[in-house]
Amino acid sequence: MTLSELEQALFNLWPRRYAAAWDNVGMQAGDPAAPVRKVLVALDVTDGVAGEAARLGADCIVSHHPLLFSPARSVLAGGPGGLVYRLVRSGVGVISMHTNLDAAPGGLADRFASLFLPSITGRFAAEPDRPDIFFGRLGQIRPIPLSALLDRTRGLLGGPLRYVGDPGRAVSVLALLNGAGKDYIDEAAALGADAYITADLGYHAFQHARELGLAVIDAGHFQTERHAPALFADALRRAAPALEIVESAQTDLIRFHA
Repeated sequence: MTLSELEQALFNLWPRRYAAAWDNVGMQAGDPAAPVRKVLVALDVTDGVAGEAARLGADCIVSHHPLLFSPARSVLAGGPGGLVYRLVRSGVGVISMHTNLDAAPGGLADRFASLFLPSITGRFAAEPDRPDIFFGRLGQIRPIPLSALLDRTRGLLGGPLRYVGDPGRAVSVLALLNGAGKDYIDEAAALGADAYITADLGYHAFQHARELGLAVIDAGHFQTERHAPALFADALRRAAPALEIVESAQTDLIRFHA
């Protein structure tokens, strides 16, 4: 399989049309005609992941977060664009499946929701002007206090949690959006959610949610998307069984000091 054929196999699984208009999905670096035998799947493309690929002898990194978001003004060893330079020099291709992986049926939003919901009963956070593409999921759970939902979230995702809401409040309608979800607090509340699990919330977002009467849990960006590599691995082992797939040992780059 070539790098280009691997990209097409990934788009067959999570079509490009599900990507947000601002996103950069697909092949990010490498020779489209280069053969691919071993693939490292990861959440991000970092220096550490690039080193992991080199040690493993991987031909390609498949990541959730794109290597390139905005046009590079330079690609220099040891300087701006140094990671791109390193990957190209070492012959490691990069393919990223980002918001298309989030939104597509059976993608990361569905996987994230399945950790908490017995079934998905609603969707929200639509891509502008594309009302069939949603990044958030909604569903009902057996009523539990917010404190128990916090414990469940910590157990499923790991990492510290930030939240607002009465710990004793009953939660039966739950909204979820992996990654940055501050822009959809109003929509989650309007849909009748008792609580909303997402990431990357600032102080004023918490304040606004409390004013709306919506409990929100910020579980961390890495934590809400940590299942992306396993999703890649499971799907590629079925779609391309000749490939050797390795999940990255990458951990959250953010450290906490108590």
